[in-house]
Amino acid sequence: MPTNSAVQYIEDSGFSRDAAVTTTATRKYASAQPTYANFWEEYFSRLERKLESEIKPQLEEFVRYPEGWDSYQASPLRTDTANFALNVLSTIMQKQTPMPHVIPTSAGVQLEWHEKDIDLELHITAPFECQVWFHDHRRPEVPETSASLTNDFTILKEPIDLLNTR
Repeated sequence: MPTNSAVQYIEDSGFSRDAAVTTTATRKYASAQPTYANFWEEYFSRLERKLESEIKPQLEEFVRYPEGWDSYQASPLRTDTANFALNVLSTIMQKQTPMPHVIPTSAGVQLEWHEKDIDLELHITAPFECQVWFHDHRRPEVPETSASLTNDFTILKEPIDLLNTR
């Protein structure tokens, strides 16, 4: 096509005309307008996609470990424990929360954050059987937190908020 026969075609009046730009693309999607519901759907789906692409494969690998994988006759991670760990992460994390390090243990899985002067460790041995340890190095006057968790994870709110805001 000769260069002088190009056509400028702008259907969306939201864009100003630029004589130096030639386009044949149009925006015809009514749903392209941002809405509050679309924002929150995208906000949470990004976190879910990150968990699915980064954490879930690691947990699935730990489930496939052979018996005695750690030379101390440790069993592989149980599927229900792996699913519970993923569920806990999707509940406590926010979009801006850094991804944890995921470490298999002889009794389950450990989720760790060691950054921004924060040490947070969550050891999950089975569904609803967890230990948490937290220390904020910027506030040495506040004692370390160590607790057993069953179904109330509100103790993780402060450490996760600190990870999100520092």
